Amino acid sequence: FGCRPFPSQGSSNTIDLIPGPPQYFAWDSIESPQSVNVPFQAVITAFDANGFKANGFNGTVDLSGGIFGAATRTVGTGTGTWSFPLYAYYHDARTQVIYRASDIGSAGVITSLSLNVTKKPGQILNNWTIRMKHTPLSTYNTATWETEDWTLVYQAKENIGTTGWKTFVFTTPFHYNGLQNLMVDFSFNNSSYTSYGSCSCTQASGYQSIYAYSDSGHGDPLLWSASTGKVPTASRNVP
Repeated sequence: FGCRPFPSQGSSNTIDLIPGPPQYFAWDSIESPQSVNVPFQAVITAFDANGFKANGFNGTVDLSGGIFGAATRTVGTGTGTWSFPLYAYYHDARTQVIYRASDIGSAGVITSLSLNVTKKPGQILNNWTIRMKHTPLSTYNTATWETEDWTLVYQAKENIGTTGWKTFVFTTPFHYNGLQNLMVDFSFNNSSYTSYGSCSCTQASGYQSIYAYSDSGHGDPLLWSASTGKVPTASRNVP
């Protein structure tokens, strides 16, 4: 027997493609660099699960940022040694250092700092404190303590028990803007003395550090200022 096919029939329809609910968001490109605490414009587009723009979306979105990967920057050649900021031969000591933008690199979040310890201090450093701030200074024309705008990034009762690189992981990361120089302030506050420690340093062409020490005769070194506390001495040594 034979078979004969049915006649073909068809129809056409107009379909309106309506984007579904947003499934992800995409950033437009942003010029680099951008500075901390300086507003900038950005465009973010909502897309549905099929990749169509969700043009009707007018809700709110929680945004967050992160740093993926980390870089370590070594400042200086480290060919010299210096007993600051680990000068435990006196009860108290404070060291304030300028690190230049050219030595640090681009903007980013500083999460730790390391000193290359060449000699252990003879005792625990009570209230070992590291503070940071941006500064327009590249050298010290006058040896003067800074008192304002510090960010306290690390503070602990510190036992430096070995030589080599000692890393201090910050409890409060510092947002470095990549444009200005960086000032770092080290201090400790003991009630006795033993022997000083030392760390690697580089001798700069100008005075990039100031330092002072005391046997509990000038109060808390964190509060030393131009008018109170121990008057500092300038140095070309940079830890």
